[in-house]
Amino acid sequence: MDRMSYPCRHRTLWNPCTQVPRLLSFSPAPDTNNLSGQASQLFTPLFGHHGLSLQYTFSRDKMPGILPINDLPRLVSAAFSRALAQKELTFYSTEVTVLTLGGVPFQVRFAPGLSRKPEPGAAPAAPQPPAQAETDPYGILKADEYLVEEVNRQHRLEARKARMLANDVFKNPPEALRIADLGPSHYLVLNKFAIAAEHFILATNEFKDQDHLLEKDDFAAIRACIDAYDNPDGGDGLFTFFNSGEFSGASQAHRHVQMIPISRMKDGLGSDSPWSVVADMLTVKDKQFGTITAHLPFTVVARNTSGMDADELHRTYLDMYQKGCMVEATVTLHPKHEIEPPLEGPSRISYNLAMTKDTMVLLPRLSDKIHLEDAEGKPLGVKLSVNGTILAGTVLVKEEHDYRVIQKFPRALKRGLERIGVPSYLYPGPLSL
Repeated sequence: MDRMSYPCRHRTLWNPCTQVPRLLSFSPAPDTNNLSGQASQLFTPLFGHHGLSLQYTFSRDKMPGILPINDLPRLVSAAFSRALAQKELTFYSTEVTVLTLGGVPFQVRFAPGLSRKPEPGAAPAAPQPPAQAETDPYGILKADEYLVEEVNRQHRLEARKARMLANDVFKNPPEALRIADLGPSHYLVLNKFAIAAEHFILATNEFKDQDHLLEKDDFAAIRACIDAYDNPDGGDGLFTFFNSGEFSGASQAHRHVQMIPISRMKDGLGSDSPWSVVADMLTVKDKQFGTITAHLPFTVVARNTSGMDADELHRTYLDMYQKGCMVEATVTLHPKHEIEPPLEGPSRISYNLAMTKDTMVLLPRLSDKIHLEDAEGKPLGVKLSVNGTILAGTVLVKEEHDYRVIQKFPRALKRGLERIGVPSYLYPGPLSL
């Protein structure tokens, strides 16, 4: 294969701007005016031991079974306070500073106790040995380097998934952490190890793979939670994020979307702090296709999603996912990108997805960790893991040494963040695909 010709050849194969994405088919919504009492019981919240109630109302523009939750902010707050008082969860105290990286304020949070957080259980079986780029048993065929890479990647993913499944925290979570059922397919649960107060999680009742593409009912559930925080009780709204793939920072194989009240993300910041959720700061110039923004250290695809329902959110997500695949293809030159990515099943790329009331952002990931270096390339002895909270403009630090080094060398952090995905300097300005 002539690798130098690959990018040009790749661009002639598919283009989401000129090709209409294949969309999944869904059954029509049932008539909500004629729901039986038995059907209505599917939406019963688990509020008895919290002393609160959820008020559900039917709306034809919602996904069947996913309904508005008027009291969710108060329910989450009460559940968090109760679980914390009963020592059912761990809440880590933090120290925070705000650094401006390329004109964008990022908050760096140091959680001293996080380094002592329990690690997930070990895998029940050892991974298969990696393939070798040598001859076959008969000494005739030499393995293609990309095939070897793919075989090794599959072994690595299988071992990673085995480790996660051995400790599936969403299969049967403690009752004290559960908040509510959200329709027949999802439920809400508190994060057992919280950096931000009232950090909670939307998980699927039945096991679905975290590394597979999200579905329409996932977005209906996400939108219902976001809408529930769009009122005075919800403060500044809700930041939601999804980590998918081996380089995304995901630690569980069971599908889940994490949610943090934005007002709780501001804890410890002064009233005059310049920090705000980065996702909502992105400029989206192309109303139809969104914009790849270049003022962050890494390249992202962003879209204004204000007022979108579950169908529109799902279509937008699939369109952004395709663009994310194209962004990665510009630097990896991998043959997997020679054909249009499938719009269901396993994701072709690792990525972080963030959603707020008005914005959806997708960050293609090429690395889950960063090693900081000074301007001359000398290692500073700092290694950080980064997940979807980076799209809120948040970096989490476990060690005091790392925290002090980052404060002293903020440009080293910017250079490190460039490497978690496709560096934004590869795109000289906003680029619409």
